[in-house]
Amino acid sequence: MRPEDRVRKGVVYVGILAGDTFVPLGTGFMTFGEVDKAVFPFVVTARHVLSSVKESATTKIGVRMNLNSGGSQFIPVPLQRWKAHPEDACDLMMAQIAPDPSAYDYQMTPCDLASIKEAQTAFPPAIGREVFIAGLYTSHHGAVKNIPILRNGHIAAMPEEPVRTSVGYTDGYLVEMRSIAGLSAAHRCL
Repeated sequence: MRPEDRVRKGVVYVGILAGDTFVPLGTGFMTFGEVDKAVFPFVVTARHVLSSVKESATTKIGVRMNLNSGGSQFIPVPLQRWKAHPEDACDLMMAQIAPDPSAYDYQMTPCDLASIKEAQTAFPPAIGREVFIAGLYTSHHGAVKNIPILRNGHIAAMPEEPVRTSVGYTDGYLVEMRSIAGLSAAHRCL
């Protein structure tokens, strides 16, 4: 499988189900934690994607995932199951879900320190290195199934000193990227 196909398969759409209509709010991606060789899958999105959403009798929050058989399915993930990162400056939320791999067409991205170091060794970050992001194109998300797009850019600056953001200073790479609304919490890859 080509790397970009693997990345696109990691994308889920976070949104609401209003009646029978899915309304995407942003991108999420599938990852996992491991404890004593047991795997615990999670979906991760940006906190701001869900910050203004209210559930009601006719509106459900959840994720839409592609099916192996074609099409997609909405998986309800009630707001109380989403956990925000403990630091307010970190725009992340996650929820544990366990989609059946025999039914759903997805890939999980490992987010453990060993996998990150392995990726940095294989593809060392450097100024000018191409990067891409897979996520939601809000005006064409797919009526029947998720159709994630790939956007590209490059590393513009290395994390030599903290960068000022709207929520304070942070260490990070500066990436110049063609972007649009809907790519919050999108899957990024070097």
